[in-house]
Amino acid sequence: MNILFISDRFPANGGIETVTRTLANAFVVQGHSVVVCYRMKSRSEFVDNRVEQYQFSKTSQSKKIDVYSKENIDFLRNLIVEKKIQILINQHAFNKYYNDLCKKAKRELGVTFIQCHHFSLFWFMYSRPKIYLPVFLLKIYGFLATLYVTSTVIKNSDKLVLLSESFVKQCKKIFPWKNLNSVIAIPNPIPNLNTQPINFSQKENIILYVGRMAENQKRMSVIIKCWSMICNKYKDWKLVFVGDGPDLEKTKKLAKPFPNVYFEGFNDSAPYFARASMLLMTSKYEGLPMTLIESQNFGCIPLAMDSFASVNDVIDNGQNGFIIPNGNLNILIEKICLLIDNAELRERMAKNGMENVKKFSVENIVEKWENVIRER
Repeated sequence: MNILFISDRFPANGGIETVTRTLANAFVVQGHSVVVCYRMKSRSEFVDNRVEQYQFSKTSQSKKIDVYSKENIDFLRNLIVEKKIQILINQHAFNKYYNDLCKKAKRELGVTFIQCHHFSLFWFMYSRPKIYLPVFLLKIYGFLATLYVTSTVIKNSDKLVLLSESFVKQCKKIFPWKNLNSVIAIPNPIPNLNTQPINFSQKENIILYVGRMAENQKRMSVIIKCWSMICNKYKDWKLVFVGDGPDLEKTKKLAKPFPNVYFEGFNDSAPYFARASMLLMTSKYEGLPMTLIESQNFGCIPLAMDSFASVNDVIDNGQNGFIIPNGNLNILIEKICLLIDNAELRERMAKNGMENVKKFSVENIVEKWENVIRER
C-alpha cells in the first residue's frame, strides 16, 4: 500500500511525532510505500531512508491556520496523485485546519481517509475559550464542542482511530443514534521495548514526573503539595521533574521551600525511568499517555489519577501500579508511602509492569494497523 501521513511536525517533537515516526519506519519494513508530509521540521531522530518526507509549501512558525490554504491544498493533492497514495492518515483529527485540508485535497481521488485522535475524547471540557466563561458554562461549552467536532470528524473519515476501547465506548454513548463501525481503537506503540533485565537493587530513591510543565492539564502543584507532606519523613528520597513548558518557573517557585526537589528540563526520559522507582501522573486529562507505558518499560511504577478512561489500559490497579481516585491527595500519599516502605512490593509491581508493556510493542500495534489496511 502507498500510505501518506500528515503530521504537524516531524520527525520529533512530542508523542504524536514519535508515533508517526515509529509507524512510518515499521510500515516500510512491512513493504509499504510511506510518505510523511508536515508543517514544521523539528529536531532530528532516526527515520528509515525509505520514508519520503515533504514539507507543506506554505508554512508558519506559529500559525497552524496557515496550513489550510489553497497552496497547501494543491500541494497535498498533487502529492497524493504523484505518489499514487491509497491511504491518507491525518494525525490531527480534531484540528479543523488539517481536517479541512485533507478533505479538500483528497476529494474525488478515491483515497481511504483515516484520522487519528491522540487525546481524551473530552479534552474540550478542559480547554480555555478566548472569552471568559464561568466553570459551569465552560463545561457546557466543552461538551457541545466535543459533540460538534467528533460528529464532523466521523462524517469526514473512513476510519476514526482512538487510543482506547474506553474512548470508543464514550463515543457510542454520546452518539447512540449513529452507526459507529468506523470508530475503532488502536493504542500507540512503545518505540523501544526494553529487553534488558533490570537490577532492582540499583534502583534509586527517586519519585519522578515526566511531561510538559503545563499546570492547567498536568497539575504539577498537586505533586509539590504531596511532596511537602512526606519530604521530611523520607529524607533519602528525591523528587525529580523532567520536562519543560510554560509553567516551569512557577513550579520551581512552588517547590523552593522543600528539600530534594530537582528540575532537569527537557531531556531523554529513558535514563530517568531506568533509575527511578516510581512515576507520578496527576493530569486532569490525557489520551493514552506514553509516559505511563515507558515508565513500566523500565521497571518504574506508575501512580496515576483516575482522570482519563484509558488509565485502566495501562495500569492494573495494585498489580503493576496504582490508580488514584481523581484529586484524592491522601490516597496518593498513602500509596507512595506504601511503596517507599516496601522494597519487595516495589520489585514485584515493577516486574509486572515490564511484562504488561509487551502488549504495546511495535509488532503488536502494527499488526492491528495491518488489519485496518487490509480492510480498506
